[in-house]
Amino acid sequence: MRLAIGLVPVSLLAIALFGFNLYGLGLALVAFFINLILTSWAVGIFVSGLVLRNGMGAESFAWTVMFLLMPLACVYYPVAVLPGWLQWVALALPPTLRTAAVRWRAGRGGHELTAVSSQLGGTLQAGGVKQYAQMRASCALLAATVAKAQAGPPIPDGTMQALYARSLASLAKGASNCHAAISQQPDGDEYVVTTENQALMHQAASQFSEGAKDLYRATAEIEALGGHH
Repeated sequence: MRLAIGLVPVSLLAIALFGFNLYGLGLALVAFFINLILTSWAVGIFVSGLVLRNGMGAESFAWTVMFLLMPLACVYYPVAVLPGWLQWVALALPPTLRTAAVRWRAGRGGHELTAVSSQLGGTLQAGGVKQYAQMRASCALLAATVAKAQAGPPIPDGTMQALYARSLASLAKGASNCHAAISQQPDGDEYVVTTENQALMHQAASQFSEGAKDLYRATAEIEALGGHH
């Protein structure tokens, strides 16, 4: 109850003053808090064991642990501001990785991930109904969206970032082949003839499939760390 009394007004102020909607994370927000609760339980059980074994003098260790972990949790600042060697220590702590994932998903990285997913869906939908002229334009937009995501901030986890980068590389190749496979030539004054290079189309479809699979896996990992799909 006390947590809700403190959290709800602050989260509403964040929406009003900074445009950051914590509740927009959906069910991932629940997973985020569950992770924090489990971490606090683990620390509490550890400290309780010390108190039971060594007496009340060990109680002060609980406060020491809290003050040691707070700077490494990086709640109020990104992990990147820490020294390089300390970043590895911070990212080894579950709350730090979850906080970094939430920050990434709520920021530019998450917006670009959503844009890529949406544009990929539009491209595949156009191809599915054989609207090749629309698909060609959609592939050009997808290529631009992927390029923007590739230049964006990396996911704060090496394994997920590698998977995400591989996904974007596959999608970039697929978008390029898709755009090259579809050509349009005017036919008289009123018509345009669209032709497709089937070999390039099959290659693009394979690259889209591979990229979509990796993109889904990377997104699922982000969800598990506190992101939003």
